[in-house]
Amino acid sequence: SSESSVGANLRRIEAITSFDALAYLNDLEKDVKQSAQALKVKPQDLPDKVGLLTQKIKELEHELKTAKQSGSQASDDLNRLLSSAYELSYPVVIGVVEGYDSSSLRELWDRIHQNLGEGAAVLATVKDGAPLLLAAASKKAVEEGFHAGNLIKQIAPQIQGGGGGKPSMAQAGGKNAQGIDQALDEARRILELK
Repeated sequence: SSESSVGANLRRIEAITSFDALAYLNDLEKDVKQSAQALKVKPQDLPDKVGLLTQKIKELEHELKTAKQSGSQASDDLNRLLSSAYELSYPVVIGVVEGYDSSSLRELWDRIHQNLGEGAAVLATVKDGAPLLLAAASKKAVEEGFHAGNLIKQIAPQIQGGGGGKPSMAQAGGKNAQGIDQALDEARRILELK
């Protein structure tokens, strides 16, 4: 049955009676069973499952929105870094980006590498209060003398951290986010970019 307003102080009440009511309930039970089967739950668990799915949809929508914003931020960061590249016998990108983790920092290097073709980068970020450094280089830059692992070992103390790696890629974490600028300045000095 349903109730609705049809005017001032007037209500309309609609109801299903007799055999129509039984047919309605049978159809409703069929719909509930089909929905429960589709969601792989018992009919009595259907409300809880729908609640969980609704919550999951909200979480996924939030993640998608965040990912779109991150994608836009990554493009802005990429353009800013590329436009400020130093030129040795290969281009070198040095800069700070905000809120990246180690995985997204490596992805940013991949995008820089794709755009530069050959080159190197020294990147810094702070995620949840913790500083992170990454140095990476193309094959040509390594052949020209860039060694990411050695560079990271030399600049990581500026963030009270340590790390290292291969000539083509190295990372370091630390405790002092305030030291990021000094670490990048040290990288510029080592690479003779100043």
